[in-house]
Amino acid sequence: MTILTNDDFIFEYNSSGNLQYIIDQKAIVGYVVKEAPTKEEVQKIITSISMNRKSVTKIPKWLNKLNDTLLGDLSSKKTSKLLMLIYFVFFSINIINYFNFRNYLKFQMTLDFFSKFNSNQVLIGIILFFAGLIFLHEGFHIFISLLQGVKVSKLGFKLKYGFIPMLYVRIFPTSYNKKKMNIAFAGLVADQFLLLLYSVFFWVTKSEVFYVALILQITLSVFNYNILFPSDFMQAILSRIDYLEFRNDSFKYLGNILKGSKVDFKFVNILKLIYSVSFFIMLSILFLNVFFLMINLK
Repeated sequence: MTILTNDDFIFEYNSSGNLQYIIDQKAIVGYVVKEAPTKEEVQKIITSISMNRKSVTKIPKWLNKLNDTLLGDLSSKKTSKLLMLIYFVFFSINIINYFNFRNYLKFQMTLDFFSKFNSNQVLIGIILFFAGLIFLHEGFHIFISLLQGVKVSKLGFKLKYGFIPMLYVRIFPTSYNKKKMNIAFAGLVADQFLLLLYSVFFWVTKSEVFYVALILQITLSVFNYNILFPSDFMQAILSRIDYLEFRNDSFKYLGNILKGSKVDFKFVNILKLIYSVSFFIMLSILFLNVFFLMINLK
């Protein structure tokens, strides 16, 4: 795999040396090249892209500086090996820590869970949790993206899973699926690091602050493997198989069936149907649990 760049475009080549993808750096849009074009044909393609460019995406100066400073060229294969090594080291230590702390970690996450602790320490613990989520978790996504030579185009805030405020990262498009997989998997590695960090500080200080942060991080880390949500684990899988639109396509397919379309018994369509139905069943169960919890608190 080879990447060539100029001020306006990034050119990605496959292992055979053929151009397979062109990224417009002005509009932050990628274009698939289906056949190996000649130099003259490439020039015609980029001229056409430039002439038909509808808008220009402005990247903040500080983000451009970050891209220029940290942009690397580590291969996706080496990055993957590095991430897996770090993940299993942290995961192994966390398993050991779990058996050491399991008596402390017996809890039931209910609406009155935090009422058991000092309010100031709970607040600080929640702030600490979100700080780790924003700066370390999302920051590691950025680091792994830049390490592999994939630029970051935007940083912003959104509600992850519909209720967790956090920083989100938008990267430049790329045709290299392993790079996208590594960027998503980086979040799972960051989760293991945060679990280790909070557990060590809790073990040393026995502070409720780190206990609250640890419990919240455990909850999020487990949730981040839920394939029915756009979790990092699910995004890594979909990136690897080059089908990031699978979730959206699944919901569209279910919608078409509900409108009267016939069921197509192709394997991928059956998977879409199972996935979308499972998602709404899980969502219904979650809402029912919250509903009955609210009733019990009255």
